[in-house]
Amino acid sequence: MFLETFASLPHALVTLRRDASGEIDKVLNRHNLQRRIAITIPHMLVLPTIIATSNLVAAVPYRVAARLASMHRLEIFEIPVKTESWTVSMIWSQLFDKDTANAWLRQTLITVCAEI
Repeated sequence: MFLETFASLPHALVTLRRDASGEIDKVLNRHNLQRRIAITIPHMLVLPTIIATSNLVAAVPYRVAARLASMHRLEIFEIPVKTESWTVSMIWSQLFDKDTANAWLRQTLITVCAEI
């Protein structure tokens, strides 16, 4: 898929910041292109339904796309944009810093992510 075609498609964007730009948009801007953001949503839970019942596309990590596609009969295509990798971080309240259940969950997440 060509960069121009990708940019011209109507996009669903998952964003916690309620903005309409990210790393993909920075790459497109370097090529004097801009995505057509049709809808922004704060989490991925509704994304499969939105994509399956519309003409929208969404750029999501491959593992997420593969899971959603298998559950909702969606098609996957590789986007024509190369972005830098990003860091995923955990944050928690200091009130729970020494909480054993919270510490267990954090450590479990670290272990699982390290295995991936």
